[in-house]
Amino acid sequence: MSMMSKWVEEFPQLRKVGRNKYYKLIGPLLVGIELIKAPMSEGVCPYFVIYSLFGTRIGTDLKSCLSGPIILKELLNNKGLQFFSKAFGDGTDLKVLKKQLPISMEGNILLKDMLKCIDKYISTESYPNSFHHASMLEDKYKLVLCCGEKKEAELILKKIKCIRWDLKNFELFGIQYENWIKDLELSKKEELLYYSEINKHTPKLEKLYRSEFI
Repeated sequence: MSMMSKWVEEFPQLRKVGRNKYYKLIGPLLVGIELIKAPMSEGVCPYFVIYSLFGTRIGTDLKSCLSGPIILKELLNNKGLQFFSKAFGDGTDLKVLKKQLPISMEGNILLKDMLKCIDKYISTESYPNSFHHASMLEDKYKLVLCCGEKKEAELILKKIKCIRWDLKNFELFGIQYENWIKDLELSKKEELLYYSEINKHTPKLEKLYRSEFI
């Protein structure tokens, strides 16, 4: 069985994009597995990734959305060690990889499962008062807005406002806290979904399998 056939068998809803990326769409998110070149090696390591398609602080176009993932989680082999393969998927147990995925790669998924996935990743943040931490909560807030869960969005925004952020760290990224909070308060579901739909219909993503949050 060829490498591509193995991927299709284990992940029937993931589509190959470029050389080493396998994605699908779930609501306003791009989700999948990327094979990233290992440092000081010719091999690649698999990572579970999630990108927002409703924009980042850089911009709302697809290039800006793909500039940095919400989640970048390395997937390990059955010994709990890094994969190092020149031809990942050929002779590698993809079932081991599949079991580590925090959400299903098939069908619609519960929004609460995705939020748990994001929360678990946020909990591993080594600098919890940093802007990086804040930006993950921002993505979580905007995802909930996109899904029309206004009460949940209000709770997330309230939590954000209660955290004692490292404002000097914000400034390192050129972010003024007051302006950032104001932008969050002004975020609108319709606008976020508008940019998300534009990005979904770009040539790079328009043929990807689509699922929704339920």
